[in-house]
Amino acid sequence: MFFRVLSDTDNCECEVWVANADGTGVHKLAGPYHNPTTWDWSPDGSRILISHDVAGASVITVIPADGAPPKTLDLGITATNATWRPPNGDQIAFRGVDRLGRPNVFLVKPDGSDLTSLVLPTQNVAPDHDFNHGYSWSPDGRQFAYETLDGLDPAFVGVDAGLRLHIADVDLAGKVTSIHKLLFEPTADNELQPIWLPTGDRIVFQTREGNDDYLSIAPVPAGNATGAGTAKRVGLATATGGGIGFEIAPDGHSLLVLFWNEQKTYRYDLDSGVVTPDDLGPLDVSSYQRLAP
Repeated sequence: MFFRVLSDTDNCECEVWVANADGTGVHKLAGPYHNPTTWDWSPDGSRILISHDVAGASVITVIPADGAPPKTLDLGITATNATWRPPNGDQIAFRGVDRLGRPNVFLVKPDGSDLTSLVLPTQNVAPDHDFNHGYSWSPDGRQFAYETLDGLDPAFVGVDAGLRLHIADVDLAGKVTSIHKLLFEPTADNELQPIWLPTGDRIVFQTREGNDDYLSIAPVPAGNATGAGTAKRVGLATATGGGIGFEIAPDGHSLLVLFWNEQKTYRYDLDSGVVTPDDLGPLDVSSYQRLAP
C-alpha cells in the first residue's frame, strides 16, 4: 500500500493505492483523503485503516482491500493514531478526545459500534502529550504499551515532567485489568514510542535527553518489574531535537529509522548492530514497504 500525493500545498491530499510485491497490479483503492496521518493493514490483510481529516476533524476510515466502498466511522469524537487490535482485528484502538476535552485511548469495532474507553489514568500534566507519541499492542493483543507525561522529581531526573512508558493488561472485552510503569532508565528525561517486536518478548522505544534522541531495545518486563537497567541502546543519535520515526521490519530483525530534522534514513540490523544509511530522499514518514499480512 502507498499514498499517491495529489497536493501538498496545505498538508496533503492523498489517494490510497496498492500494488503487488513485484510492482505489478498497481491501482487506486480509495481516496482522496486530506492529511492522512496513520495507516495500518488489518491482521488478515482484508482491510486498511487510515486516520485523516474531514472538515477540520480527525476521523477514521476502514478501506476494504477488495475494492468495496470504504466506511468512515461516525464516532462523535476526535479520533487519531488508529491501529488494529491483534490478533484478529476485531477492535480498533485510537487516541480520542472526548466531549469534555479529555484525551484517552478508545476501542471500537470496525463497523463503528461498541465504542468504549480504556480509561487509562494520566496525571494531566500536559494532556496534549498523553498517548500522542506512539503506542502499540503486543502481538497477542492482550497488552497495550503507551506513554503519558508524568510529573518527575527534578532533583533526581533534572526535569520536572517527562514522558514515561506504561503497559496495560487488557482483556478480550477491552477492560484494563492492570497497569504498570516502565522505567528502563529512571533518570531519562523522556521514554516514548514503545513498539513491540513480532516475537512479543521485546520492545523498541525512543529516549530523549535534552535535544538528543536515540532508540533502545529491551525485554518486556514480567509482572510489575520496571525493566531498569535492561535496555540496550541501538544505532545512532540525533542532537537536533527533531525526534526519530521508526518502523520494525515484518520479520522483526531490523528497523527503518528516520531522523526527522535531518530527513536522513538508516537501517538498523538488530542482530548484528550494523547501521546502514538509506538514500531514500526527503520523507514525511518512515515506513517499510510491506506485504499485506
